[in-house]
Amino acid sequence: MSKTNPVSCIVNLLRHQGAAIADIREGKGLVDYLFGSHLTILLCTIAFGAAMGVYAGGFQILINALKMPVLFFLTIYISLPVFYIVSVISGYRIGASQLLLLVMTGYAVTAIVMVAFTPVLLFFIITAKDYTFTVLLTTGISGLSGYFGVVYIFKNFQLFSSDKSWYPSVIVGILVIALVGTQLAWTLRPYFNSYDGIIKPIEGNFYVAMASTIANNPIIALPVLGVFVVVAFLMFLYYINRAEKHGWGAPSIPPPTPWNTYPYYTAPPPAQEKVAKNEEKKGAETDKLEAKPLQGVKE
Repeated sequence: MSKTNPVSCIVNLLRHQGAAIADIREGKGLVDYLFGSHLTILLCTIAFGAAMGVYAGGFQILINALKMPVLFFLTIYISLPVFYIVSVISGYRIGASQLLLLVMTGYAVTAIVMVAFTPVLLFFIITAKDYTFTVLLTTGISGLSGYFGVVYIFKNFQLFSSDKSWYPSVIVGILVIALVGTQLAWTLRPYFNSYDGIIKPIEGNFYVAMASTIANNPIIALPVLGVFVVVAFLMFLYYINRAEKHGWGAPSIPPPTPWNTYPYYTAPPPAQEKVAKNEEKKGAETDKLEAKPLQGVKE
């Protein structure tokens, strides 16, 4: 199955991460993985965006389905130069296409988790159509999905190389992604209200608006955000425990195994052993004759 198939791409990302990173490290199928990751993000974000648009209905479904892929891809490509420049300064040797894939696959995982929550979002939009609750639920889903994407990016870099010089670029890059992504999401609003245009005039920022929403509706906001914080914390403890037990670093390369200890090695057949011994015996006799002086020959 081709890696460009969305289904096989999802399987590789979720179940065969080590094999995928090994391919990226060796430069195998980079174009296929890049195309598959982009296609996965595109399809998943369109589905999640359309689900968000169900709250307002009508034309907003299409608008949101277009906004979410724009949000993801703009965030990635705005933040990528920071990843690369900090990597170069830190002395981490990695190609630009390989760096893009390590980050892009993390974003693909984020998009996959988001689309997995789509039925939950639709359920609450249909059964409990409350604006504040829907906004906070969507924010929580996005944050939790982003958390899984960040964990995946960390694992990507750890599997790619045991060299720890990637730490500065990943930490700074993820911080930039969080800042750019949240502010860009705020800039592309509205998502849940009908509007004559596509986006509202640019004003304020995400963090001030979220703090205002929580302050104005603490009874609804705090329990919703608390659930996501607890889940994220428990998942963080799980991954830390897993890292301590199994490790995520690139496996060490064992010393070369002697050729005669491989499982498929078989001893030579008896006939060949006999021939080899005869040849060895003849060689020894010839050497002995050459070493013995000829009789009757005076020097």
